[in-house]
Amino acid sequence: MFTISKLGAQASLPNFQVLPLRQFGSWGPEIMTKFDPQKDTYILCHHGMRSLQVAKWLQTQLLKHVHGA
Repeated sequence: MFTISKLGAQASLPNFQVLPLRQFGSWGPEIMTKFDPQKDTYILCHHGMRSLQVAKWLQTQLLKHVHGA
């Protein structure tokens, strides 16, 4: 589970990992080592648009249980 956030912890929840979108270049290439493709992955952002985009991208990276909100 992780939070896509423009301003850091603004949209975070306990037990979620904050991965700022502006730092995508540093965490994007390693995304498959951070999450188990067999488990549910939840993506949150303040308004929901970025999380939906990232959820769609993660599905192309073979994460099948992705939920954007």
